[in-house]
Amino acid sequence: MGYFVLHLISAWMLVWALSNCSSGSSSSNLQVIYDRKGEKLPDQDARSDQVDWTILSQNSPEGVIANSVGLLRISSGFGNCTAFLLKSTPQKVGVPSYAVTSGHCLKGPSGEFLEPDRVFTNYPLAGELVFNFFKDAPFSTYKVVTVKGVQYSTMKSIDLGLLELSETSSALSEQGFLGLSLASNLQKVPDVSDSTEHVILIGIPFGGLSENDIFLRYSNCSAGNNVPLLREGTYSFTQTIQHQCSALEGSSGSPLLLMRDHNLLPEVLAIHTTSVKDNTSGLPDCDLNRPCEVYPDGAGGWLDPVSKVAENYAQSLASLAGCFTEDGFFDLYLASCKLEKPQ
Repeated sequence: MGYFVLHLISAWMLVWALSNCSSGSSSSNLQVIYDRKGEKLPDQDARSDQVDWTILSQNSPEGVIANSVGLLRISSGFGNCTAFLLKSTPQKVGVPSYAVTSGHCLKGPSGEFLEPDRVFTNYPLAGELVFNFFKDAPFSTYKVVTVKGVQYSTMKSIDLGLLELSETSSALSEQGFLGLSLASNLQKVPDVSDSTEHVILIGIPFGGLSENDIFLRYSNCSAGNNVPLLREGTYSFTQTIQHQCSALEGSSGSPLLLMRDHNLLPEVLAIHTTSVKDNTSGLPDCDLNRPCEVYPDGAGGWLDPVSKVAENYAQSLASLAGCFTEDGFFDLYLASCKLEKPQ
C-alpha cells in the first residue's frame, strides 16, 4: 500500500477515534463554552448553535491562518490535542520545524505523566500532526507530519510542550504551511486586561461534539486578567491568562491569537490549557479539572484560592519567545530564554 494512501487512512482513523479519547494526562475534561454575548453556557450544550465558535472553511480569511494549526495524536498517548506550527525566521534550508502544544498532552521520556517539578528535553516520542483539518477539505489535502521528538516538555510553572517535526521548516513553507509567529515584544506576561485588542482561539475540540463536526474551528472572544498563581491538583502555573473563548476536550494546545488592526496576520499570545468543568462542583477548589486562582494578599502571603466556573485558562508563551537562535534553532540555554531548565 502506498505512502499517500496510508496517510489518508491514518487521517481518517484519527477522526474516527476522537470521540473515544481524552485530551490529556493531568486534566481530561478541559472545557468552558460561551455564547456570543460572552455568557457561560452549560457544558452539556456543546452541540448548541448558541456556542460562540465557527467551523472553519479552508478558503476563509481565518482558514489561511488556521492551516498552521493541527490535530496532534501521540501514539499510545493520552488522547488528542491541538498544536500549531511555529513560524521560523529566517526560512533557511535545514532548519527544523517546531510545533507548540500543552505539556499535559505529552508523555515523558519513559512514558510517564509529566510531574509538577520536572523538565524534560530532547527525547523521542512517536506521534503525528495533521494540518489542513478543515471540514470542507478533501482527504487528499490533509498534511500528515510525523513527530520526530520532543525538544521540551514541562508542567513546572508552565504547561508547555515543544515538538520537533520530521520535515524542515522550509519544506513545510514551500507546501503552504508558513507557521504562526509569537506575539512581538513578549518580554513578560502581557497585560491583556488593559488591552482593547481582541483574541481568537483556533483549535480542534471534540468533547461532546458529533463526529461530523470534529474539525478546525475558531472562537472570536476576549482575554481577561493575568493570574499570578493557578493551582490544579499538584500543579502550579505562574504564566496564566484568563480567556473567554469556547473550548472543549481536544482544545488543549490551541493557540490564542492576538488580533491587531495594524497586523494582517495575528500573533500567538498563549495556548489553551485548562478550565473549571461543571461536573466538578462537588470537588474542592484546586482539584484536578477544578483549577483555582490565587492572588497575593499584599502582606507577603496569599489570599484564599478561588475556582471560577466561568473562566478558561491559557499559558502565556512569553518565556518561549527568546529561546530560538537567529537561524531558527531552539536553544534552551540562550540568555534570552526564560523557560525552566532541567535540574
